[in-house]
Amino acid sequence: MKPAVLLGMIRGADRIARELQRRAALEIITLYDPASSLLTSAGIPHRRLDDFATEAHRTDLAHRTELHAQAIARQFYKEDFRRQWPQIDAVTWPALRGQLMKFLKRDLLEEMFVVETMRRCVCAADLRLVLVPEDYGRDTRAAILSAQRMGVPALHLLHGYPYQTQNAHDVVSANVTAVYSEHCKAIVESFGAQADQVVVTGNPAWDIYADPPNPGSKQRVCASLKLDPARPIIEYAMTGVHRFSAVSQTHPQYHFAIAEAVIDSFAALSKRHPDWQFVLRPHPIEPIPVERFVERAMTAGLHHLAIDSESSVDIVSAVDVFLCTHSNMGIEALLRGLPVVNVALDAFGGPVFHEGIGPLFLDGDAVLHVRLAEDLAPAVEAALTDPATRERLLEARPDTIRRLNFANDGQAAERLCALALDMIGGNAKYTTPVHRYPEFEPAFAQVVPKDSRSILVVGQAAEHVAWVLQDTLPSAAICLGRTIEMGEAVYDTVVFCDPIPHSARGVEYLARAREVVGDSGSVVTAFRHGASAEALDAFQAGEWAPPKPNGEPPALVGEFSRAGVEIALSRSGLEAASRVAVRALSIETEQINATGGIEDVTVCAWVICARPRPKRLSPYAESRRDRKRRADLSNRIGERRFAKGDINGAVAAFAEAIASWNEEALYFSNLAAAMFSVHELDSAWFRIREALYLDPFMPVVRANYRMIANALDKLEEAEHVLGLFGADEPQSRTN
Repeated sequence: MKPAVLLGMIRGADRIARELQRRAALEIITLYDPASSLLTSAGIPHRRLDDFATEAHRTDLAHRTELHAQAIARQFYKEDFRRQWPQIDAVTWPALRGQLMKFLKRDLLEEMFVVETMRRCVCAADLRLVLVPEDYGRDTRAAILSAQRMGVPALHLLHGYPYQTQNAHDVVSANVTAVYSEHCKAIVESFGAQADQVVVTGNPAWDIYADPPNPGSKQRVCASLKLDPARPIIEYAMTGVHRFSAVSQTHPQYHFAIAEAVIDSFAALSKRHPDWQFVLRPHPIEPIPVERFVERAMTAGLHHLAIDSESSVDIVSAVDVFLCTHSNMGIEALLRGLPVVNVALDAFGGPVFHEGIGPLFLDGDAVLHVRLAEDLAPAVEAALTDPATRERLLEARPDTIRRLNFANDGQAAERLCALALDMIGGNAKYTTPVHRYPEFEPAFAQVVPKDSRSILVVGQAAEHVAWVLQDTLPSAAICLGRTIEMGEAVYDTVVFCDPIPHSARGVEYLARAREVVGDSGSVVTAFRHGASAEALDAFQAGEWAPPKPNGEPPALVGEFSRAGVEIALSRSGLEAASRVAVRALSIETEQINATGGIEDVTVCAWVICARPRPKRLSPYAESRRDRKRRADLSNRIGERRFAKGDINGAVAAFAEAIASWNEEALYFSNLAAAMFSVHELDSAWFRIREALYLDPFMPVVRANYRMIANALDKLEEAEHVLGLFGADEPQSRTN
């Protein structure tokens, strides 16, 4: 099986995948469908993350999402919950509740799907690395955190150059972040990343600007936009609405107002320069319909405003002057060698780019800064027609590129792939240790018996749980171990830190712990709820039949339910003494009806203190036990009498044993041998045949059968009968 990389890239995914596979035998798994389409068109073999999901998996996730959403929805109706937001009035709450639930159902399902499918991917493929272009989106962060929980490192390649001031989403969660330059590294470190977590590679998506433009790309773009390639082309690329900055939220229309000012300046320029052509590029997440910008242009006297949706590589190779508002596309235009005009009008975006998300371009960069609307048209004219201005921009270009993208050498993909291969190789410095289940630790401390003097703590999380227990039980002697096999001594309590697996191995672990604690100790462990994907997978693979009460057949739902836990413990010789529910959500919720039963959907696991189950017998079982004891005693008396030559006494004792318990072959065999010794051959033959039918493989039974058959001249018949049961076995059962 090849090592696998989950590739969350879209733009540049083909270049990275090809470079990775050129340098090592790797399997590529795509996170997004557009990336899969890109790799397919490039002829790069790969799988999609969706390929690891089954219909049963999707149905189960949809059901669980609905249950969790309902549990959360009930909180909106509680007075103490609404009281936490006094600024929201009673009239607003119903509409807000509806909107929140709409987004919650969508977002929760997406995140749960990524997390559960990542787990399936790790089980089915040799996943070694998650490589994503951002670590703040719902899906990418879910992929990163779930991969790290399973010991798979994550490499975050910046989606775009970060701004100078930290935004709410700029929190680094990946093991390593690949950045564009040393200046960029300093910004990411200011967000809380450690220096060794940030590696300068450059942006692989910009490597293409080190190559000459594609022949004919300008003609193709101009034909698409109905432009004349022989006439000057000026484009403005709108920036996105920065919803994660508090100051931008208070200025939600700044990007639209700036776009209107640019369109007005384009209209003025078109009157002075009728041969110039103008293009507007809305941001991909622009919420305002493009028709409003076209209508604004017509009203201002600009009768042809082309709307651009081409690839950024093609468009910056086609235009002559590029305008933007602190946009990463401005960096691409710089890399291609275009004059760039940065439009950040103080009247609209001043607070945003001076106090909030911060400026992308600085005063010394190779761009023309426009802060007043009246300076827009002169700046465009200077960029296109003034040789001194263009020369000044070209002189500042090398330092600007070095600040923003290390170097325009086309080697960023190679540097990134070298870093990725180092991480794939198992370098421990890139791996987040998977050794902790923090949601269980308080519950462990709660259920471990307070009178425990010696405690064996086993599992990946042993060290962390031991710290918690040491604080709770300072006088207890705590021993750490990775597996239960390390505990040969008898302990008061054995604590399994890791959840019991949904397989038959779980019962084996518990049974071994039962031996370690003796008859008076305790076993503390955690069971995940049976609705988890681990239970579903184990059931489908035939590795585990969910314990069900009342003789019900195994089913997908209910494994390690409350009753199922009791059954699993019972199979190991244990029974629950106390338990604590571990909730998946930090809210209280009523129990609800789920698939025919009452269930609290917020419970994801139980931490249980179990004790050795005492042997309890029903009156009928006690009667059978007493009868067997009397039969064994009579048989031993008969054997002693037979050894002393008291054959009649032996016959009486053996007969009494059979009268008490007629299910033991040895009793009938002994009686047959005693009768044979006093020449009661017919009775001996009858008794030995009964012994044979009870246990045809007991060596003493087979020997006595041959002996009596030989005396009755029935040896040939006896060998035939024994042959029907099978040949003599060296490892036959004995009594």
